[in-house]
Amino acid sequence: MRLLTLDLPGSGHGQLPARPCYALHTFGRGAVVLALAACTFACGGLVDRDREPGGTPEALPTAGEPPPSRVPEGPSCAAMNGDECNGESCCANILVPSGTFPRGRCETAGCSDYWCDDCNSFETPEHPATLGHFYLDKYEVTVGRFRAFVEATGASPPAARAGAHPRVDGTGWDSAWDAELPADPATLESVLRCEPEFATWTEQPGAQETLPMNCVNWYYAFAFCAWDGGRLPTEAEWECAAAGGEENRLYPWGSSPPDDTRACDTCECDGSAPGDCLPGDILPVGSKPAGSGRWGHVDLAGSLWEWVLDWYHPDAYREAEREGCVDCVQVAPEPQREWRVHRGGDWRHDSGPFLRATYRYGWPPATRNEIIGIRCARSAD
Repeated sequence: MRLLTLDLPGSGHGQLPARPCYALHTFGRGAVVLALAACTFACGGLVDRDREPGGTPEALPTAGEPPPSRVPEGPSCAAMNGDECNGESCCANILVPSGTFPRGRCETAGCSDYWCDDCNSFETPEHPATLGHFYLDKYEVTVGRFRAFVEATGASPPAARAGAHPRVDGTGWDSAWDAELPADPATLESVLRCEPEFATWTEQPGAQETLPMNCVNWYYAFAFCAWDGGRLPTEAEWECAAAGGEENRLYPWGSSPPDDTRACDTCECDGSAPGDCLPGDILPVGSKPAGSGRWGHVDLAGSLWEWVLDWYHPDAYREAEREGCVDCVQVAPEPQREWRVHRGGDWRHDSGPFLRATYRYGWPPATRNEIIGIRCARSAD
């Protein structure tokens, strides 16, 4: 079987460029301190909110009655029985509470999330990031959920500005992206078979409906989440859920090293020898409950990489350390490369470093392969 080799830092391949330019809207250090003082609740961070000139983002929600633990599901599960994914809906979502958390990886020995075997600079330094309440899907988007999207939309693009973060301007669907979607359902179904042996999509519903949907590029992921009443999570939101907020976990489950009970990686998911990659290594969503995160999200480590909203900037965390961030989002690409961030590791590779809650990297948004998928977020305000 072919073993895919990726140019991922920390895996022994490739180099990162020198310092890039940034697309960050900064408040100045004094304003950041005020924002942090006003917005620290349960989860955690500093805030840097990109906005268009004249834009007035909404304030973060104030302390008070917490939102419900879950919100109504989107249309992608409307025709299902509601028990397809481990006895519950594949569309289950879980509240991640607002607050400030230590984003990035600590560089000091003794920290709960200290890791210096490779010391990837793009994971450091640790810095506070502040978020409002949000909901994150418990499971990665399944083939069955994506099938509902294809059948309902016929590959039509979302409306302009759909799928936006409610407090960050410039994050909704751009009509210039319409051309990035296939022209018709037949073309879409064809491109979803990007890797014939390992693509999870099937022309007709069958045994693979609860497998995670792969072979989706960033545009398909954005369009799906917008149609389903949600949006792509920001990179900060994804990391908050994976690190357990202020618990600052090294991995979603804690500090214990990865093993085959917690994460699906290294082509061992079906019990075969490492590197013996077979279609059976792609497991139904939620197959590794021992690897669940603090709030109950599954497969945040291993299974599939997951697209998030942000553009990839290797030195984004160093810039955030200087200026701080609230609802941190990179809304413009760096000049050297136009990549979108993906997080979480995958089923195919020896993903020890990649499974860390802080590991981050990117690919061009048109990338489609058998190791990348989707998880949607939903706003609580």
